[in-house]
Amino acid sequence: MDEDAERERARRARAGKDREFLGELHRAPPMPFDALAEKVGQGAAAERSRGIGDRITQLVGQPREGERPRHVLRLEDEGAIVGYRAVVDARRLDLEQTGFVQVALRDLSPATLDAFAAAVRDLGQVEACHMIAGEFHYILRTRTTSVAGFRTLLTRHIATLPGVVRTAATLAMETVKGD
Repeated sequence: MDEDAERERARRARAGKDREFLGELHRAPPMPFDALAEKVGQGAAAERSRGIGDRITQLVGQPREGERPRHVLRLEDEGAIVGYRAVVDARRLDLEQTGFVQVALRDLSPATLDAFAAAVRDLGQVEACHMIAGEFHYILRTRTTSVAGFRTLLTRHIATLPGVVRTAATLAMETVKGD
């Protein structure tokens, strides 16, 4: 086999492993690294004789002090890993109430969309904002300390955002799956 064909075979094998690894990361709920290693087949069940340090090293490579592993750097450079975040238990911040707000705008002009998007980004209690198809234009996921806090967020902040003409709100009673 010539050198170019060998490189292409190695690239495809690496791409398959990367896709599997990223898929597991994407689907996995927050969990300790050891549990994630188990999930992607690199943990104790796969190799009982190795310790956690060895399993992590095999999973992501051996970084130098203060550096990210080569595997992770490459995935960042390729744009497959676009960022990092800490998943915080919102209850530790007394943010007990999850709410959803559907928002209808007066129009979909670029000026209205841009003004709404810029304003919603400044609302710390809005965890996510998605443009949607249907009767409403956006759906927001919010976190507040209470139902009263949600009411204040809705009536004094969300309803007064640029372009908003109508809202519909739903409060979550229980989160079965989420981050």
